[in-house]
Amino acid sequence: MRWRVPAALAGTGLLFSFAGVATGDAAQAKPDTASYGSASQNAPVVVARGLNNPRQVSITPLGSLLVAEAGTGGAHCLPFGESGGLSCLGMTGSISFVPNPRLSTATTPIRLVTGLLSVAAPNGAAATGASGMSAGHGKIYFVMTGVPPVELPPDLDTSMSGKLMGVRPPASPRVAADLQAYETANDPDNQGPESAPYQVLALRDRVLVADAAGNDVLQLRDGRLSTFAVLPNVQDGACAGRPNENGTTGCDAVPTGLAVGRDGSIYVGGLGGFTPGAGHVYKLNGRTGRIEKQWTGLTAVNGVAVGPDGSVYASQLFTAFGPAGPDFATGKVTRIRPDGTRTDTAVPAPAGLAVAGHSLYVSAWSTSPGGGLGVPGTDSSGQVWRLRI
Repeated sequence: MRWRVPAALAGTGLLFSFAGVATGDAAQAKPDTASYGSASQNAPVVVARGLNNPRQVSITPLGSLLVAEAGTGGAHCLPFGESGGLSCLGMTGSISFVPNPRLSTATTPIRLVTGLLSVAAPNGAAATGASGMSAGHGKIYFVMTGVPPVELPPDLDTSMSGKLMGVRPPASPRVAADLQAYETANDPDNQGPESAPYQVLALRDRVLVADAAGNDVLQLRDGRLSTFAVLPNVQDGACAGRPNENGTTGCDAVPTGLAVGRDGSIYVGGLGGFTPGAGHVYKLNGRTGRIEKQWTGLTAVNGVAVGPDGSVYASQLFTAFGPAGPDFATGKVTRIRPDGTRTDTAVPAPAGLAVAGHSLYVSAWSTSPGGGLGVPGTDSSGQVWRLRI
């Protein structure tokens, strides 16, 4: 692991098995950034580009921007999954830093942490690895999605996979909690132990982790890991009556995004698998984890944020399928106002969301490597956009 600590930080404190998912539809799209947005919103500004599969974005207490980059895989390619497609492994994941995102335009981010385990398609797309991070308590907390259950080359460091890590730069990361071990011992959703930690939310008194495969939100408080909430299977629409593990029915909720409201409520984005309309946003009681409200009718929710006026923002990784599978060029960020009105902004393959003042930051082309997908006339590299709200 290698560190680069900018002066601004001195003294301060996938989820998806996408390696087997075709990215052809995203590669066929040829819009540039200016073609996104709507008449009701300013056109998006590219804050940072050249990112490797950017996922969660997070605003630090000092107003800087952190980005979790899942990496581009590596040279160790192995067959994985029923399709027999290749998953390529390497140490290319990172946590990156943009000092002044309010004024930055198409900047190259500073990579604070490098050398994190990454699993990707041979072209570096659709990676899993370092998918989530959040700053708090003078630390950066980050999670590593677990690696495939295959025999791995001995030179790959898998010690962080399935764990919540904490770090105070320039020190080395330390394990804050073993999420995989907790899931194996407790299986909170009673559907068999599966763990794929995806996003992190550092609060004043605790740290929350959305475990996408575990269908739960875990809580680390005073060094003790516990279950904050278990999200129920989605039972409506195309998910109704669908057989699931351990004799259950419906689609897994697959929690992804995490955010906190001004009243302390916790908002959780639910991917709902790749089933159209199965995506949810859940509002949970900040003390008990009980579900107080749900927003439905979304697809592949991959991030969530709450605006200063109480509007809820949900990133939909895609909203339609093409001949090769999910068409990531149909991604949207949906704003749900307090009165229920919804408006969409087109964003290709959006993932993490974060609000700071009247700006919404979103990771775009979140399944793309830093070199892009080879779309003629389009910068399809992993990016972070800034939208005016």
